[in-house]
This record gives sequence, structure tokens and C-alpha cells, in this order.
Amino acid sequence: MWRLDPLLLIAALMLAGCAGCRAPTTPSAVTAAPSPSAAPTAAATLTPTPLRTEVPVQASAEYAGLVCTVERARVQTVLAGEEAPPRRVWLILNIVIENTGSEVSQVESFGFHAIDSYGVTYRDYEAPHILNTMHGARLAPGERLRGVVTIPVKPHSHLTLLWLIIFPGPEPTASPDIRLGAIEF
Repeated sequence: MWRLDPLLLIAALMLAGCAGCRAPTTPSAVTAAPSPSAAPTAAATLTPTPLRTEVPVQASAEYAGLVCTVERARVQTVLAGEEAPPRRVWLILNIVIENTGSEVSQVESFGFHAIDSYGVTYRDYEAPHILNTMHGARLAPGERLRGVVTIPVKPHSHLTLLWLIIFPGPEPTASPDIRLGAIEF
């Protein structure tokens, strides 16, 4: 199915409307400012939808005696001086993981990712100055681990947040993807 880009349509209409126009011949006509009563052009009225910085979220899940909760979600275009990758924004999640079981839980690492409504997967991001703080831990019963996870995602997305636990051992094992919840911004 073809999709027509609105900006290309506007540009084509503007060019078609000016096909019979002649270029101004005097310098004063070139530099003359438009009158205050001039109507704005169609391109000037197109404005992008503003991006919400705080994103409402209710995301929580339990697996093997561990409960993971997303306490806060926010979106930024620049994080620690680094711009998000092209056509992406930083989704920043404040996470709490609590051992609700009766035994000590040893975890090698945690992984977080998001899948949008088109099936595109976005993985948590780590750079020397943008550090995801959700790594492995040894949690006693009732103990909590707090941290931050950063995922570069498309702006204005509907996402499903997923959580993955890697358990230690001679051959580390992974949990299935655990659905934390949905988020839309």
C-alpha cells in the first residue's frame, strides 16, 4: 500500500501554484517583508506532536520469587551529553527488583527490552557514560535492588516492556521473556 508523504504533497501543490508566477525583477521586491495580513503557508502550520517527557507507566511482573516494577519512565532526546541515535529517543526506566521469596536469590544479570506494535525490538543500551545500573545481584529475602535502564526507541511509540533474568551456574540459564507491561508516549 502506498503512503503519501504530506510534506511532498504540500511542496507539489506549492510548485504547481507557482508554475505561472514570474520571478521578481527589482531588488526591493526580493527583500520586501511580507505584510502582517499575509496568510501563513501550509508548511508553517505543520508542527510535530510534542514529546511527553514523563510517561505514565504501570508495569510489574514476578518470576522465581523476584518482583520487577517500573517505578518511573521518562523520555529524553539527549542523555549525559549524548544524543539518541537517529530517529530515536532515550526511554529511561527507573526499576526496582525485590526478592519476595524465602531464599537468597542469585542473579547473574538482568536484561530489558521493548517491542513496538510493528514487532521491532529495542534493547537496553550501555555506553561508557550512559551506564545501565541493573546488573546481577545476590538478594536476600525482602531485599531490593534499584537501578536505571536506558533503551533507545522510536518517538511516539506503543511499546511492550520485557524483562529477562540470567541465572548463574556452570551453564547460565535464562528465564523466558517476562512481560512487564505496556507503555505509550
